[in-house]
Amino acid sequence: MKNKLTWRYFAPAAIFLTGTIFAINAENKAKVTNEHAIELAVDATLGQISIDVVSAINQYYEGLRGLLAAIEATGIEKFNYQSQLRYSLSRQYEAVFPGSMGFGVIKKVTQKNLATFLASAEQDRQLDFSR
Repeated sequence: MKNKLTWRYFAPAAIFLTGTIFAINAENKAKVTNEHAIELAVDATLGQISIDVVSAINQYYEGLRGLLAAIEATGIEKFNYQSQLRYSLSRQYEAVFPGSMGFGVIKKVTQKNLATFLASAEQDRQLDFSR
C-alpha cells in the first residue's frame, strides 16, 4: 500500500516537473528566436534608412552642383535673383529638392558696398529688399 501511495504522488510530480522543464526550455528557445528575428528586422530597417538618407543627400548634392554650375557660368557678381529664378524654373524643383522650401545664394557684401547692393537687389526683385 505504501508503494502505491508513493507512486501516486511521485508520477504526477515527475510529470509536472518534466512539463515545467520543457516549458522553460521552449520559452528560452522562443525568446532567442524572437530576439534574433527582431535584430534582423532592425538591421534591415536601419540599412534601408541609411540607403534612403544617402540617396536623398546625393540627390540634393547633384541639384546644388547644378546651381553651382549656373553660378559659375554667369559669374558670382552677375548672378542675381533673376538668374536664380531662371535656374529654379529650368529644373523640376520638387523632384530635385523634395521637401525643400527653397535655396538662395549668399554673397558677402562689405559695408561700403551695402547701399549699392541693396539698390541693385531692389531693382532686381522689384520690391524693397531691406525689409
